[in-house]
Amino acid sequence: MKSMADKDLDIEVVFADKDEQKVVELSVVEGTSARAAVGLSGLQLSFPDIAFSECPLGRFGSRIDDNALVVSGDRIEVYRALRLSPKEIRRRRAS
Repeated sequence: MKSMADKDLDIEVVFADKDEQKVVELSVVEGTSARAAVGLSGLQLSFPDIAFSECPLGRFGSRIDDNALVVSGDRIEVYRALRLSPKEIRRRRAS
């Protein structure tokens, strides 16, 4: 239960696969971790084949730890695993 001391923080949680991008705007309490925010976002309902608990996270393009606390205005990004490394992609393009 939220106490009067808890502040609401307005954040976004974003995820994109090859065909679709989803931006979820949330209001969470102070002290919410990045991983918890992903869980609250409901993204797993839109992308049921993705294991969101294992995906790396970022904030405005920089990797962050699962336990990093969100702050108002954050854009928490959920990164998907690359099927090929950038090096392999360049190698295939060159051949």
